[in-house]
Amino acid sequence: MKKDFATENTDTGPLRIEGLQWETATDIVASRWLGQQLGVNGAPIRQLAKHGFCLWPDEGADWIHPQDLETATSLLPSKRIFQKTDCLDPVLGQLGYCQFQYGEISFRGLPTLWRELRSDGYEVGDTIELKSDNGRLRPLICDISGMFWSQKLQLIEYSLVRNGFPLPRKYVATDFQMSMKISQSPTFRQFELLAKR
Repeated sequence: MKKDFATENTDTGPLRIEGLQWETATDIVASRWLGQQLGVNGAPIRQLAKHGFCLWPDEGADWIHPQDLETATSLLPSKRIFQKTDCLDPVLGQLGYCQFQYGEISFRGLPTLWRELRSDGYEVGDTIELKSDNGRLRPLICDISGMFWSQKLQLIEYSLVRNGFPLPRKYVATDFQMSMKISQSPTFRQFELLAKR
């Protein structure tokens, strides 16, 4: 005899997901799964980092978390490129706050004046090799000390330091390639940039 798996009733009963059983549109109730964070091994899945800059409003600093106001005012207004991720604090995350990071410095704020940009993949603190430009220049190993938006070039410009001393001009991503110090193991992002070499 052929079994009909669609109507077969097992010992545990048919799979039921709360909030998804309805006969008519008036029976629909909000599922408790809608607001639940999904994750791996109990850790929530975080939004991928995005890059951009923050505009400073004329009317005040209500969009910045009060505890981070001093940090934010030391970085803004400027043409710095920040990395934006989810706020680590779950309560602030529910309120819409994000984490804005520039190298080792970060502050929490609302993304109301956020302008997203396409990233080259580099971050403040990365070690890079300045290209020789077909032998014209001496290749140098440097660290990225700053990332800034160039309105004129419509590109991200990078300030570099070598052995603690800043180089006199700014560079664009085509001027250098990813490099690693021997004592460092690359992150997935850095590994992808190394593979492009």
